[in-house]
Amino acid sequence: MTTGLNTRLGQNIARNPEVTLLLWSEMQPRKGEALRIRAQATCHAGLPPWAVLLRIARRYYVAPGALISEFSNMTRWMLRVRYYAQVEGGPAYVCLSPLDAQVIPAP
Repeated sequence: MTTGLNTRLGQNIARNPEVTLLLWSEMQPRKGEALRIRAQATCHAGLPPWAVLLRIARRYYVAPGALISEFSNMTRWMLRVRYYAQVEGGPAYVCLSPLDAQVIPAP
């Protein structure tokens, strides 16, 4: 995840690096279930390594359907601009080291 050192995410990770992610999909084979991942988060100043930036570009901007998704979310682009405008301390990225994972009922 990309963020900024002084964003709410960056500050929260600095205070409490243990995070929980809840992932689910309406199109997953086992509907009604979610994956809960508990992880240790670290926030690093600067941009992610080039290999990571290339994977992000490939997945979200170059992959089949990616441009369609970007353009269908044009109305949300200003939210992205507002989010990155918080970046007073400069860009940063978050690394997660999983501690455990569980399949649970989806919310």
